[in-house]
Amino acid sequence: MFFKRKEPKHYIVEAEALFGRFAARHRLSYNIGDAPVEVLWKFPVQEGLYHPIVLCLQNNDELSFGVGDFWSYMFPYPQVKTEFERLISAWVEGRARTVPRSGWISQTVDLQVIENGVWRSAYAAGSLTFQKLDPRILMNTPA
Repeated sequence: MFFKRKEPKHYIVEAEALFGRFAARHRLSYNIGDAPVEVLWKFPVQEGLYHPIVLCLQNNDELSFGVGDFWSYMFPYPQVKTEFERLISAWVEGRARTVPRSGWISQTVDLQVIENGVWRSAYAAGSLTFQKLDPRILMNTPA
């Protein structure tokens, strides 16, 4: 008996629509990147954006947001798309920040969102790197 292997669903069209809504909502220009991933949009510094950011769809269903030393890996696409869109909008609106934390072996950069005057961790990106992280808290505000 042979079982037909289910091929993974690619969310290219949906991710491009999500990234497009984000760009239009915040009036941001972007460049399409060339990398071995399904979708890569780069947003350079511009009016309303004080640090370059990257949005990516990779591994068929994994959304990523990058800024400074922070890089997320949120999946599977259907379950994380709404939260991902909320977090990247919070970043542009100045309601999110990245906070580096160094541990004994690993280093982590937290993406925090302010809610009711309190910063809460929304995502933590860990790394087993020996490079020192930029110790600054990063927000979408003028330097």
